[in-house]
Amino acid sequence: MLLFSERDSLSLVKAILTEQIPLEMLSELEEEALTEVGNVVLSACLATFADLLNNKMTTSIPYCLRGSPDELLDGVEADAEVLFICVDFIHDQGEARGFISLMFNVDSVKNIVSAIDAYLEKLGIV
Repeated sequence: MLLFSERDSLSLVKAILTEQIPLEMLSELEEEALTEVGNVVLSACLATFADLLNNKMTTSIPYCLRGSPDELLDGVEADAEVLFICVDFIHDQGEARGFISLMFNVDSVKNIVSAIDAYLEKLGIV
């Protein structure tokens, strides 16, 4: 997940949409713009992560959700491991802060830990 506060998401969308757009139209375009940002950022992040670990990751097409943290995390396995990465988007009108949230089930965590161990061993760190 790519998570933003409402204020930061609007800031980012205004920066993406270079034309002056009335506020009532901005909300219509916000979901589409944030979905595209999520697609680009998450795809790049996960592809880099998979390449570094010489591993394959399965993903799905991003979509936009709004709600409280409890609502957004509804349905996530109770024993899921979560990695949060802070992301700052700096643009002409200011900045927007978001968080990449990667959620892994127990089996995935074991695979990732093994891949990280292999990567560190390859670098001679372990």
